[in-house]
Amino acid sequence: MNYSVLMHRVDEKWPSIPLLDSGLGLNAFATGAQWMFQRMQELNLVKANLAPNLPWNRIGYCKYALVSLAALGLSGACGLIQPLLILSFPIWFYLVELPLVFLFPILIQHKTFSIKQSVQLIQKTGFSTSFLILIQLAAGMLIPSKNFHNWHKGCLAVLIWYEEVTAR
Repeated sequence: MNYSVLMHRVDEKWPSIPLLDSGLGLNAFATGAQWMFQRMQELNLVKANLAPNLPWNRIGYCKYALVSLAALGLSGACGLIQPLLILSFPIWFYLVELPLVFLFPILIQHKTFSIKQSVQLIQKTGFSTSFLILIQLAAGMLIPSKNFHNWHKGCLAVLIWYEEVTAR
């Protein structure tokens, strides 16, 4: 599995990227979880008719707050050694986020989350390969696009990736 294969599989599965029905706003994670649940149904990763009733917004905001704080601390510590290393924030951010990349799919499928389970899934792809995939996905998702098309495509790629590693 690599980024190119992943994006090719997304294009094959969803020639027309399904977009969120409503805007993002403060309910971005709850809306996104429902959208992700529907895509997981299309991949036959969930059999339920309703997404788990979890505090998706709190989970999402906490995830990114904790990842950001950790990355800020790590890049700040590096900046004490060499001031230019303060610019390492994005690298630290995605290194810290890597074990959490499957947070929402795991919660949707199992209603509980274990870092150990997530790390085991990352190990199936390999740490370096997983990190490269994540960096490329993030770069693509952060490029502005109409109706957040690139963001949706990146989320779909995470689901295809998740499907592949859970099948191994």
